[in-house]
Amino acid sequence: MRTRFFYDKSHHKLKFKGQFVRPTAGEYYLLLNVITARELAILSGLSTDPAFLGAVAALAAKTASVKEVAPDAAGFDSLALTAGLAGGTGYVTLAFANNSKLTQPAEPISLEVIKVTCPTYRGEIKVIQSDNPFDENLTLRHSGDFAGKADTYIFEWRTRPPVDGLPPTDPPNQWTIFTPNPGSGQGAVDITIQGPGLFTLTDNYFICRYRPVSLPLCTTASNPQGWSDWTSPMLAEGWIKRVERNINPFEQRFTSY
Repeated sequence: MRTRFFYDKSHHKLKFKGQFVRPTAGEYYLLLNVITARELAILSGLSTDPAFLGAVAALAAKTASVKEVAPDAAGFDSLALTAGLAGGTGYVTLAFANNSKLTQPAEPISLEVIKVTCPTYRGEIKVIQSDNPFDENLTLRHSGDFAGKADTYIFEWRTRPPVDGLPPTDPPNQWTIFTPNPGSGQGAVDITIQGPGLFTLTDNYFICRYRPVSLPLCTTASNPQGWSDWTSPMLAEGWIKRVERNINPFEQRFTSY
């Protein structure tokens, strides 16, 4: 949240923005402009100043959930489409370029049919590094947007070190459980590796899966809780390796740290 939560000096307001991320490899993903209960707790822990806490609470209330956009809406930056709150399976028909306020009159209107079905979206793990190469913190986040309601899902994270530099081939139940914040895993769409110790300094692979807190959509006799499939293993590089890659005779000539 470091780059999305900020203080606007010109308007004297706290602000929180969404972001559409296009990584060099893998799926694109959304960081919605929604502050979950878990993120509110993290932001509230940054200060004990009553004015700051009040401003954070007001901002969180304003960005508490995804809001439906009216057919003739205007004045927004961008829109996102999600099936994160789907309560069943079926088809959805979408019309594009049919809003006279947002599109040119000559732009053709088109229809697309989208199928909502099981199994649950598997997703990927995304590595989010700090702009500061000396920062030891490294965040791993599931690529799903969960319609801005990640608190309604339980996330399970597991980890193992590389085997000869490659991802372990052991089944997920043989990987070590990584305890997120909170420990129950509710809302833990991301985890942060931080603090002193070998775990921060060394390379480790991670996998993740999730399920709804209640009323799972995709359940089977062998999966009554509706768990998603495990993501592919994602490497979380150790702090020393990350620093050496970013601080070198070539980068430090033209990069300001």
